[in-house]
Amino acid sequence: MTLKYQCLIFVLLKPYRLIIILSAVVFGICHGYSSIYIVYGFLGGLVFAYSYYVYINKDYSSFWVVTSIYSIRNLIAFIYSIILMN
Repeated sequence: MTLKYQCLIFVLLKPYRLIIILSAVVFGICHGYSSIYIVYGFLGGLVFAYSYYVYINKDYSSFWVVTSIYSIRNLIAFIYSIILMN
């Protein structure tokens, strides 16, 4: 997911504010289960794209930073869903 929504878009386009918004819009649309998911996906996409932008020129791999954030977010959602089921 990160490779497709952040890396590829950042390589192809240069005005970074537009890229961050475009990346978030695409990410939100891909979570189009309902309008709430699209908005939530868009907001998450803003966080992921901005994180990628911040770390793109640092010593850390921006790909792995965003992948880690996304994984932690999914783990929290998974644990939360287990708690709600009990």
